[in-house]
Amino acid sequence: MGVVYAARDTRLHDRPCAVKVLATPLDDLDARQRFAREIAIAAGLRSPYIVPVWDHGALPDGRPFVVMPLLEGESVGQVLEARCPLDPDRATRLLDGVLLGLAEAHACGVLHRDIKPDNIYLTRTILGQEHAVILDFGVARHENGDDAITASDMLVGTPTYMAPELFQGARPTERSDLYALGMVAYQVLAGRPPFSKRAPVPDEVAVLPPQQRLSWMKLHQPPAPIGTVSAALAEVVRRLLDPSPAQRFARAIDVLLALRGTPEGARALAPLASLVENAAPTVRMDPAALDDFTVPSVPDLPLPVEVGGPPPAAVPTPSAPPPTPPWPTPDRPLNLPDGGPATWLPWLVGGLVLLGTGALVGMLLR
Repeated sequence: MGVVYAARDTRLHDRPCAVKVLATPLDDLDARQRFAREIAIAAGLRSPYIVPVWDHGALPDGRPFVVMPLLEGESVGQVLEARCPLDPDRATRLLDGVLLGLAEAHACGVLHRDIKPDNIYLTRTILGQEHAVILDFGVARHENGDDAITASDMLVGTPTYMAPELFQGARPTERSDLYALGMVAYQVLAGRPPFSKRAPVPDEVAVLPPQQRLSWMKLHQPPAPIGTVSAALAEVVRRLLDPSPAQRFARAIDVLLALRGTPEGARALAPLASLVENAAPTVRMDPAALDDFTVPSVPDLPLPVEVGGPPPAAVPTPSAPPPTPPWPTPDRPLNLPDGGPATWLPWLVGGLVLLGTGALVGMLLR
């Protein structure tokens, strides 16, 4: 869809950034709408596991661009080219980060629709810990939206990682995003894709176009089990890749919990409760609810006045009560230990009597 350049933002202290530029000017309405949608969706997501959008615009030749943080690291696709398979604990942490990002997007009603190794980037935190983030929401859509932006006969996403029901015209769902992640999970754990172009198929299938042949394999040829991981983790991946959407995990949070039930997850992942406690709450607003939403009036509060108008009426401020003296006063009786009220006069008389008695005793002792 475009090319990504490393750049610097001269308006903000030369901070490093990445500029994604479309390959051609957006003369086509569909392309303009897809690019505008990428900006709107990515800018509305707030998750440390999703690359944010900082800015956007268009070059003089009409090619639009979007500005994002410049990440230091490499994509999972680059990692797989250099070393594959990954250590199971490292792969589990990678999957956990992607699932946390998808859980945030799905909670906001947003589907990615193109999860693949090249759209998952591995960077490092300030403490040196590896951190996975999701790139490119360019083909994302709102779960409750429609597909008018995309032609009805056009598959959206990368066929190798797409769920089989999408080849048959089904609408994307959270489960189809999770299927694509299952394809990535199998590849990073087994060191090979779950479905091979060279795999034997019936003669009537072999003559089909590549996409239809791949769809048939996903529906009728389960991938070989992963022998380098625990049975529990292999089962999580198998369920992600189930050809029936109803048999897959329904939500990313369900996969997060399942991962923590595996030996690899128990070693490599933090408890989900600690992540939930430290996460900012995500609010998913139903647009239909806005029709009935009203702001309650507060008539007792003074309203601001226009510039040049009369000043607002002073709001009387209650004066603070005078400090209470530690001794009794005529208008403040003292509570004796037995609870009976008294005034200050008996105490004064008693004090004078004691002083007089003391003085008399002193004179006699002389």
